[in-house]
Amino acid sequence: MSQTSRGQSFPAMVLVTSDRFVEHVPPRGHPERPERADVMALVAEMAVVRPTVFFGVPRVYNKIYDAVNASLIDKPGWVQSLCRDGLEASRKKRNGESPGLLGSLKLALANKLIFTKIRDKFGGRLRMAC
Repeated sequence: MSQTSRGQSFPAMVLVTSDRFVEHVPPRGHPERPERADVMALVAEMAVVRPTVFFGVPRVYNKIYDAVNASLIDKPGWVQSLCRDGLEASRKKRNGESPGLLGSLKLALANKLIFTKIRDKFGGRLRMAC
């Protein structure tokens, strides 16, 4: 990691900031273990920490995925459709396929209107999540 890299880990709650590891554990006698902490509180904390690398167990990613999908249900149909189409175009692009002109336009629009808001909730600098 570079000098400007930051990372965050869950459930161990290890933060990597400027190549230093800082472990966050609950105080002695605290009934809540780190792996049971509220995942959405972690996402809110990520907006403050602005990590570039995030380590988490599959359950954390499932909860984040469910929360994002739950927030999309409340949005108008065109936003949901644009999100789906943007994700599909992004998958094609990542796999080396051409998303086509319409797919590229939908991806650019989805990036501008939807995906940047989601990225900002994770601090806007996240480059790798494992």
